[in-house]
Amino acid sequence: MAAARLAGCGDFRLGPGASTLDLSSTRGCGFGRKPTALPAPDELRTGWSARLTRGALAALLFLLLSGLLITLAPFHAAVPWNLLLHSVVGLLSLVLIAWYTWSHWLDYRRYNLTDVVLLGYLAAAALAVCLVSGGVVTYQGLFATRMSPVWRNVHLYSTWALLVLSLPHFLLVFFRIRKKISGHFARPVIASATVCTLVGLALALGLAPISTPGPPTTTPSPRTIAPCTARTGRSRPAWP
Repeated sequence: MAAARLAGCGDFRLGPGASTLDLSSTRGCGFGRKPTALPAPDELRTGWSARLTRGALAALLFLLLSGLLITLAPFHAAVPWNLLLHSVVGLLSLVLIAWYTWSHWLDYRRYNLTDVVLLGYLAAAALAVCLVSGGVVTYQGLFATRMSPVWRNVHLYSTWALLVLSLPHFLLVFFRIRKKISGHFARPVIASATVCTLVGLALALGLAPISTPGPPTTTPSPRTIAPCTARTGRSRPAWP
C-alpha cells in the first residue's frame, strides 16, 4: 500500500532497502482521521537504524538513570562521581539531543494528531524543560554558592514527566511495528543505549575508591556541611 496510508504509528526506517508499512488500521493510531502523505524512508533522519537516534537515546537513557540515582540512592562514594558524569554527559550531549529532537519533529510533523504523536509532543516539551533546568542547575553548581531549590525541583519533576511520557510513546510504536514485521529492528538502538548507560554507571562505581576518605588529619570545621547529594538519617537530601 501507499506510504500515504500511514497514520502516525511509528518509524519505519529499518535500514537499507526498508519499506514503509500500512498501520492505519491499527487500533488507536488515527482516531478516525484521514492520514496525510509522509516522507519516504530514505528521507528520515531519526529512524530506528539512524546513528543520530542511537547516540541521542544512549545519552538520554544514561542521563535519566544517573539522575534518578542521584536523587533516590543513599549517599555513597560513587554518587559524586555519578553526579560529575551526569553533568559532563549532559553538557556534551546537549546539542546532540536538541538536534535529534528537531530532526525527529521534521520527520513526523505531517503526521495526524494521534496518541503516539501527542505523547511525542508532550515528551518533547518535558525534555525542553529538563534540558534548560539542567543547564541552570549545572551553572549554579559550578559558579554559584548554592543551588536554587526551585530549579532543582523543576529539573527533577520534568525528568519524571519525561519518563512518564516518553516510555509509552516508545512502547506504543515498538509493539505496533512488531505486529507487522519480523526481525529485531529495534535491537541495535536498545543495545547501544543499554551498553553506554551501564558503562557510564560502572565508571562512576569504579571511581568511587578514589574519593574514599582516609584518616582525618585535622579537626573538621564546625561550618562543614554535607554535599548536596547527601541524605540525612530521615532519608531526605541535606541541601546546603
